[in-house]
Amino acid sequence: MMILLNLVHIMAGAFWAGAVLLLTFFLFPAMESAGPQGGAVMQKLVKGTRFPLAMMGSGVLTILSGLALYWFVSGGLSAAWISSSHGVAITVGGIGGILAAIVGGAMSGRASKRLGALMQEIQAAGAQPTADQQMEIASLKRTVRRGSLAGAAFILVALVGMSVARAL
Repeated sequence: MMILLNLVHIMAGAFWAGAVLLLTFFLFPAMESAGPQGGAVMQKLVKGTRFPLAMMGSGVLTILSGLALYWFVSGGLSAAWISSSHGVAITVGGIGGILAAIVGGAMSGRASKRLGALMQEIQAAGAQPTADQQMEIASLKRTVRRGSLAGAAFILVALVGMSVARAL
């Protein structure tokens, strides 16, 4: 059981963390600098692929398998293990991962979904975005960027916590 949980946790976590960091530090800035073409790429990514489902699924699998591993490794939440240096590192990493999912879903996910819908509305109308739509697009892009940066920071906390835990 532990091997399966570790496999799921590491594989899903590697995909999730890699995708968050790739999006945040490379893809989003490139799409932003590409202007309207970047918006079309974002719309295709969000609406035309299973990427949002893969992101959500990998995050959920990472967290659920991580919680199960935490339960087993901690001996059923033993205070002695949790307060050990290994336990603290794993706990901090786990909290980082959970916060990354919450922030990512609450900020970036919701704003990305609305941005995709708004871009689709504008394309369907066959006209240039109105001033109000341009303001909303700019606001949504800022929200996605802030959420992505916060999510990436929490992912990095998770990665550091999990990486150093064995050495402690």
